[in-house]
Amino acid sequence: MKKITFYLTAMFFLFGGMTNVCAQFDFPGNGDGSSWENAYEVATVTQLDYLRTSGNKDKYFKLVNNIDLSEVANWDPIGDGSTAFEGKFDGNGFKISNLKINRPTEEFVGLFGKTMGTVGATVLQNVIIENATVVGNLKV
Repeated sequence: MKKITFYLTAMFFLFGGMTNVCAQFDFPGNGDGSSWENAYEVATVTQLDYLRTSGNKDKYFKLVNNIDLSEVANWDPIGDGSTAFEGKFDGNGFKISNLKINRPTEEFVGLFGKTMGTVGATVLQNVIIENATVVGNLKV
Protein backbone atom coordinates (compact mmCIF):
# COMPACT_ATOMS: atom_id res chain seq x y z
CA MET A 1 0.00 0.00 0.00
CA LYS A 2 2.82 2.42 0.75
CA LYS A 3 4.33 1.91 -2.71
CA ILE A 4 1.03 2.71 -4.40
CA THR A 5 0.52 5.82 -2.29
CA PHE A 6 4.05 7.03 -3.07
CA TYR A 7 3.56 6.33 -6.75
CA LEU A 8 0.31 8.32 -6.90
CA THR A 9 1.88 11.18 -4.98
CA ALA A 10 4.84 11.23 -7.38
CA MET A 11 2.51 11.20 -10.40
CA PHE A 12 0.42 14.05 -8.96
CA PHE A 13 3.56 16.10 -8.35
CA LEU A 14 4.92 15.37 -11.83
CA PHE A 15 1.74 16.29 -13.70
CA GLY A 16 1.03 19.26 -11.42
CA GLY A 17 4.48 20.65 -12.16
CA MET A 18 4.08 20.11 -15.88
CA THR A 19 0.75 21.91 -15.87
CA ASN A 20 2.29 24.94 -14.19
CA VAL A 21 5.19 25.05 -16.65
CA CYS A 22 2.84 24.87 -19.63
CA ALA A 23 0.55 27.54 -18.18
CA GLN A 24 3.29 30.19 -18.29
CA PHE A 25 3.35 29.86 -22.11
CA ASP A 26 -0.43 30.14 -22.53
CA PHE A 27 -0.64 33.21 -24.79
CA PRO A 28 -4.01 35.02 -24.67
CA GLY A 29 -4.59 34.97 -28.42
CA ASN A 30 -4.02 33.17 -31.71
CA GLY A 31 -0.87 31.37 -32.82
CA ASP A 32 1.54 28.98 -31.15
CA GLY A 33 4.75 31.02 -31.40
CA SER A 34 6.69 28.27 -33.17
CA SER A 35 7.53 30.15 -36.41
CA TRP A 36 6.73 33.33 -38.35
CA GLU A 37 3.84 31.51 -40.03
CA ASN A 38 2.42 30.47 -36.63
CA ALA A 39 3.51 33.53 -34.66
CA TYR A 40 1.55 34.64 -31.63
CA GLU A 41 -0.79 37.35 -32.97
CA VAL A 42 -0.53 40.55 -30.94
CA ALA A 43 -3.63 42.75 -31.36
CA THR A 44 -4.24 44.34 -27.93
CA VAL A 45 -2.39 46.16 -25.15
CA THR A 46 -2.87 43.08 -22.94
CA GLN A 47 -1.24 40.83 -25.52
CA LEU A 48 1.66 43.25 -26.06
CA ASP A 49 2.13 43.45 -22.29
CA TYR A 50 2.26 39.64 -22.20
CA LEU A 51 5.56 39.58 -24.10
CA ARG A 52 7.25 40.61 -20.86
CA THR A 53 6.12 37.50 -18.97
CA SER A 54 5.54 34.97 -21.73
CA GLY A 55 8.66 32.87 -21.46
CA ASN A 56 9.46 34.55 -24.77
CA LYS A 57 12.76 32.81 -25.52
CA ASP A 58 12.72 31.54 -29.11
CA LYS A 59 9.01 32.47 -29.52
CA TYR A 60 7.65 34.40 -32.51
CA PHE A 61 5.26 37.36 -32.12
CA LYS A 62 3.56 39.38 -34.87
CA LEU A 63 1.56 42.59 -34.54
CA VAL A 64 -1.79 42.23 -36.37
CA ASN A 65 -3.40 45.52 -35.37
CA ASN A 66 -2.45 49.10 -34.47
CA ILE A 67 -2.09 49.43 -30.70
CA ASP A 68 -2.78 52.65 -28.81
CA LEU A 69 -0.97 52.85 -25.46
CA SER A 70 -2.57 56.16 -24.37
CA GLU A 71 -4.33 54.44 -21.44
CA VAL A 72 -0.98 53.18 -20.07
CA ALA A 73 0.45 55.91 -17.81
CA ASN A 74 4.01 54.53 -17.60
CA TRP A 75 4.88 51.55 -19.83
CA ASP A 76 6.97 48.83 -18.23
CA PRO A 77 9.55 47.90 -20.92
CA ILE A 78 9.57 44.42 -22.41
CA GLY A 79 12.91 43.14 -21.13
CA ASP A 80 14.82 44.83 -18.35
CA GLY A 81 18.25 44.62 -16.74
CA SER A 82 17.49 41.25 -15.14
CA THR A 83 15.22 39.57 -17.71
CA ALA A 84 15.88 40.26 -21.38
CA PHE A 85 13.51 39.72 -24.30
CA GLU A 86 14.89 36.76 -26.28
CA GLY A 87 12.12 36.23 -28.82
CA LYS A 88 11.28 37.47 -32.29
CA PHE A 89 8.87 40.38 -32.85
CA ASP A 90 7.55 41.63 -36.19
CA GLY A 91 5.64 44.92 -36.15
CA ASN A 92 4.20 43.78 -39.48
CA GLY A 93 3.64 47.38 -40.67
CA PHE A 94 1.26 48.28 -37.83
CA LYS A 95 1.80 51.18 -35.41
CA ILE A 96 2.25 51.30 -31.66
CA SER A 97 1.22 54.80 -30.66
CA ASN A 98 1.22 57.06 -27.60
CA LEU A 99 3.98 55.24 -25.73
CA LYS A 100 4.81 56.99 -22.44
CA ILE A 101 7.72 55.99 -20.23
CA ASN A 102 8.94 58.08 -17.31
CA ARG A 103 11.71 56.17 -15.52
CA PRO A 104 14.47 58.78 -15.04
CA THR A 105 16.57 56.62 -12.70
CA GLU A 106 16.28 53.34 -14.63
CA GLU A 107 18.30 51.80 -17.44
CA PHE A 108 16.97 49.74 -20.36
CA VAL A 109 13.87 51.81 -21.06
CA GLY A 110 11.87 51.77 -24.28
CA LEU A 111 9.09 49.65 -25.75
CA PHE A 112 11.72 46.91 -25.54
CA GLY A 113 14.18 47.62 -22.76
CA LYS A 114 16.78 44.88 -23.07
CA THR A 115 17.14 42.18 -25.69
CA MET A 116 19.56 39.33 -25.61
CA GLY A 117 20.62 36.16 -27.36
CA THR A 118 23.07 34.88 -29.90
CA VAL A 119 23.32 36.64 -33.26
CA GLY A 120 20.01 36.19 -35.05
CA ALA A 121 18.27 34.68 -32.02
CA THR A 122 16.49 37.90 -31.06
CA VAL A 123 14.72 39.81 -33.82
CA LEU A 124 12.87 43.16 -33.73
CA GLN A 125 11.67 44.16 -37.20
CA ASN A 126 9.16 46.45 -38.88
CA VAL A 127 8.31 48.17 -35.58
CA ILE A 128 6.65 51.58 -36.01
CA ILE A 129 6.33 53.73 -32.89
CA GLU A 130 4.37 56.96 -33.22
CA ASN A 131 4.06 59.81 -30.70
CA ALA A 132 6.36 58.49 -27.96
CA THR A 133 7.76 60.17 -24.85
CA VAL A 134 10.56 58.20 -23.23
CA VAL A 135 12.58 59.35 -20.20
CA GLY A 136 15.28 57.10 -18.76
CA ASN A 137 18.76 57.11 -17.27
CA LEU A 138 20.99 55.10 -19.61
CA LYS A 139 20.45 52.73 -22.51
CA VAL A 140 17.27 54.46 -23.63
